[in-house]
Amino acid sequence: ELSPRNVVSTLCTALQHNHLPQQNAGLRRLFEFSTFECKSALTSRQGARTVERFCKYATSPAFIALVNAADVALEESTIIDGTETRGAIATVIASVRTWSADGGEEEHTRKFRWLLQQERRPPLAGCWLVREVLAMEEYYLFNGDTGSTTTD
Repeated sequence: ELSPRNVVSTLCTALQHNHLPQQNAGLRRLFEFSTFECKSALTSRQGARTVERFCKYATSPAFIALVNAADVALEESTIIDGTETRGAIATVIASVRTWSADGGEEEHTRKFRWLLQQERRPPLAGCWLVREVLAMEEYYLFNGDTGSTTTD
């Protein structure tokens, strides 16, 4: 059984080497490990139904930094236990170093929050599926509170 951290590590490695062993192999793997809602969000609601459309439309500027990244480092995952109505939920933060546009030195580091949920029903019972991949700057933008201690 794969832990949430192992799932994210596997997917980040696949995306980092997206075209090995075949074209869009990393995106294809992500497609298989994602919920329908996640597929919709990553493709602007255009590629959730088929893997071919997912590979074509999973190109949002925030997400594309994960594809062919220079390096990925994962933080420890946090897990919230499941309830009677839903499976356990896990969060994993990935720090991604990207290449510059000319393919030279790394350009900068971005953090992504991966949200996974453990399936409760067959045939995927016990499997961790990706519910959301969100660039942290967007998370802070919509979260409203970035931990500021100012009271002005």
